[in-house]
Amino acid sequence: MPHLLELGRFEHRESGSEYGYSMATCERMLQMVLLDTQAICIVITYDNKPHGYIIGGLDHIDMSLKPMAIAHKWYVHNPESIPQLNNGGAKLLKAFEHWAINLGATDTMITLHTGGNSVKYYEYAFNQMGYDQNRVYYKKRLLDV
Repeated sequence: MPHLLELGRFEHRESGSEYGYSMATCERMLQMVLLDTQAICIVITYDNKPHGYIIGGLDHIDMSLKPMAIAHKWYVHNPESIPQLNNGGAKLLKAFEHWAINLGATDTMITLHTGGNSVKYYEYAFNQMGYDQNRVYYKKRLLDV
């Protein structure tokens, strides 16, 4: 688990979060996923070290009888451009889709941090993989911390 916690630190740093990283929060999230039979953490490794993950679970977000699979975390860290990790994000997403299908999910949704030009890249990449934009999250600060 220490390697996954460090990977979470990298994701936090790259996300541009306004708040500090909490290893305890990251560890608690991973423990909750491990205990939930309708959640999963799929890890991509190279040389016995994790370099990325997709974390999500099943949800009845539209109040239907069939669940949707929602990935809340999706991250690959490959600063050395290791060829074996090329398309690591797509491989993780495909593994998540297979997991979702096996559990009876009708759809897959991905939550992303976006900003600047990444929106156009994600739109193109996801369209290529058969995804359409379906929901949008907006953020509002509630407290000054």
